Amino acid sequence: MIAGINIMIIVIFSVLAQLYMYIDGYGVELVSLGIAVSSMVFLLIQGGINLLLSMFFFLKDNSELGKIYLLCSVIVFVVGMSSCFGNIMLTESLSILDYSKDLSGFG
Repeated sequence: MIAGINIMIIVIFSVLAQLYMYIDGYGVELVSLGIAVSSMVFLLIQGGINLLLSMFFFLKDNSELGKIYLLCSVIVFVVGMSSCFGNIMLTESLSILDYSKDLSGFG
């Protein structure tokens, strides 16, 4: 349950980061960089919160929840980094399609 909530947070943030960067109208290079930086910062915050909760529950002698939050922090970092790089590759591939559409009128 806790891992599912963390993954949903990653998905929602990834979609919002993509939409914000496209709506703002930056160039492709800045969109990729903005998505990468914002995703990494968000992952550090979310993973850090999970690690702090894990330490809190270990100190309160509730090792089951401590283990769950520790595992969730690992899941957040692994899935989040993959999502970050996937967003960057998606942005780059969409920009290539846009460039090829612009160049098709010259031929």
